[in-house]
Amino acid sequence: MAVPPPLSRPDREKTRRFRRARVYLIAAAAATLLMATGCGGAAAPPAQPLAAAQTSTATPTTTAPPTSTTPTTVAAAPVVRQQVSVPQPAVQQQPRPLVQPQPQPKPEPKPEPKPKPEPKPVAKPQPAPARNDCDPNYSGCVPIASDVDCEGGSGNGPAYASGPVRVTGTDIYDLDSDNDGTACE
Repeated sequence: MAVPPPLSRPDREKTRRFRRARVYLIAAAAATLLMATGCGGAAAPPAQPLAAAQTSTATPTTTAPPTSTTPTTVAAAPVVRQQVSVPQPAVQQQPRPLVQPQPQPKPEPKPEPKPKPEPKPVAKPQPAPARNDCDPNYSGCVPIASDVDCEGGSGNGPAYASGPVRVTGTDIYDLDSDNDGTACE
């Protein structure tokens, strides 16, 4: 079997174009068949002619099959490129829920400061009312008698004062022995 001579560069490019055109032709035929049978989905847009660079005007090429010795001539058909669009499923947009503005909580009123209670007036100690039987020179009751001594002391009375007693005037009974103002300590 004889090996064919290598192809020149222009011939190689023609062969490539021919092969590409054949692939496009098969794809176009398949698309047309699908559209004709209704399996292609939505109708495809009409075919658009290819640019001049993509059309093939190849001259017939002769190739020999391995079992046959008779050359076979194959003519290249003009290639029509058809754009097939695949329908995209429609995307349904979900309605956005309306966002209700949240009511702003009303600020709670600040509690008014409680007024400070007015201080209760402090009762001033009242001197014990002067009884007719107490000597006014002493705070506390020192009986009025001829002689008064401190209770629990060594005095002989006849009257006794329970202490301590504060001297407010003249110590007429000498009950404040250390003269510090307090008697019967």
